[in-house]
Amino acid sequence: TTAKTVYETILKIDPSLATGHNNLGMTLKALGQIEAAIASYQKAIELNPDYADAYQNLGVILLKIGRVPESLSAFKNAIAIHERQNPTEAQRLRQGLQEMGFQV
Repeated sequence: TTAKTVYETILKIDPSLATGHNNLGMTLKALGQIEAAIASYQKAIELNPDYADAYQNLGVILLKIGRVPESLSAFKNAIAIHERQNPTEAQRLRQGLQEMGFQV
């Protein structure tokens, strides 16, 4: 797709761009390329360990494919980072997970 090509081109120019890897992950997820999307989110996190949205996106996709323990770990990291950067989002995420029956 065009979006995938754009993000891949951007990352060829600057492979250290965590947001590019996160956005590529979202695009790959939409295309059904789950393992590649997971790898993109993990790369974004490797480049920026305080990237709450990448942890959150990783949590969503892992939950979707049934990798629940890994998903909850990613969500817990997202919540911890959001607590420092965006407490409202941390509470929203925590509440959403609790409504699904998860304790975080």
